Amino acid sequence: MAFRGPFPRFVPLIATLALAAPGAVAGSKDRRPVPPEEERAERREQIGEMYRKELRASAKAGRQALAHLLMERARESKDDPPARYVLLEQARRMAARGGHAWTARHALAAMAEAFDVDLLARSVETLRVAADRAGSERASAQCVDLALRLADRYADRNAYRDAKRCLSLVSDAARRLDRRGLRAAYHERRQRLNRTMARYRELEPVRAELEKRPGDPRANRLVGAFHAFYKGDWEKGLPLLARGDEKPLREAAETDLADRDDRSGWVNKGDAWYALAEGRSEPQASAMIARARYWYTRALPRLSGFTRKRVLERLKGGEDRRVGDLLFRPGAVAAYARRSFRDLAHAETVRSLADDWGGGGPPGAPGRHFRVRYRGWIQVDRPGRRVFRFDLQNGRARLSMGKGLVLEGRRGAEGAAHLHTGLNPFELVYWHHGGRARFRLLWRRPGAGGNGQPIRGRRLFHRPGEEKPIRRAGR
Repeated sequence: MAFRGPFPRFVPLIATLALAAPGAVAGSKDRRPVPPEEERAERREQIGEMYRKELRASAKAGRQALAHLLMERARESKDDPPARYVLLEQARRMAARGGHAWTARHALAAMAEAFDVDLLARSVETLRVAADRAGSERASAQCVDLALRLADRYADRNAYRDAKRCLSLVSDAARRLDRRGLRAAYHERRQRLNRTMARYRELEPVRAELEKRPGDPRANRLVGAFHAFYKGDWEKGLPLLARGDEKPLREAAETDLADRDDRSGWVNKGDAWYALAEGRSEPQASAMIARARYWYTRALPRLSGFTRKRVLERLKGGEDRRVGDLLFRPGAVAAYARRSFRDLAHAETVRSLADDWGGGGPPGAPGRHFRVRYRGWIQVDRPGRRVFRFDLQNGRARLSMGKGLVLEGRRGAEGAAHLHTGLNPFELVYWHHGGRARFRLLWRRPGAGGNGQPIRGRRLFHRPGEEKPIRRAGR
């Protein structure tokens, strides 16, 4: 779940290093124990006297300038560990009290490189103070960006409560953001954490079973899917999936683990995951597409001809369709809200009409009650009637094709509609009524057995401009 920040050009190198895995800092040979309190108290008094004039002059420029001054003096005090520690700690506190999260992280990162401190715990405390004092949009963006990174570190440890606490600390700051990319990343991360935490709890007995019986195919598949699809840890997930009881998933994992280290092998690995993603619900579909893109990107510089063109189209997210003068792009548009679609919390392009939000809710609309609206066009190659069916939990749904209602109801509700060749407009709304939130729209031809199949992502399209922006980042 490593975070890819939306503002990498602003993130200083030292903060990036400090936000690496905890072992990266813990392994430093130059780290000292934290100086005793008696020595620190003595240095505080000396520093107050020694730098009084400079501190007063810098105070006029604000707490951030004062924090930079203290860090500069700390770099000059390497031969005096107690003084260096006190200077860095005061710089961290001064920057945090001014709402300058990244400056505070500068000081904390320097402290973690020199002294044996709990970087993650102190980062959370720094975030708490800075988020409470962030008065500008830029300061709020710094706090949200830091919260996302800390949440990832805790999630890597399966400490999901601590990860959610980091995001909760900046909920007010996230509402003040005008930068929709970062605000969307914040809400998406909250949704992902809720979903991952719920799944982690569900799999507790399965993990216990896997420890007792390492060869259990079902346990291998479920735990491997959690590591690969929910956490993005393919190194742990692939060997387990390769021992699982689902043949298509097992074959894709075996292909991925194969030793073919050439362009054909990389394309084959990408093709395996890309094909398997069709018809899957989230987060499996997005994780499989991301894995396919990883292998396609690796192979692309060595490709040519038709294979290169095909891989490029998949890396771009699919092919646009043109009908007359109208342009259509892949995917349907999903809009999320709590009470009314007049006050949208979040909107995005999706490649399936299926999702499993667990108990956390979608982006920007967490909680027990929310609603989701899908709009777009369904591509049909042959005209005729199709039977649609709702497969959902704890709610109801409504499907309209064009201006006509096809079906409305709860789990198991069915209805039929005649579709013509080409693109057919639709609107699908799901109302969640509390509890676990899961939804899928299935379809089949009349007379076909079973409940039907999910609508494949390659059949979903939308018009450019229909991706509605975020109007309000939740309440």
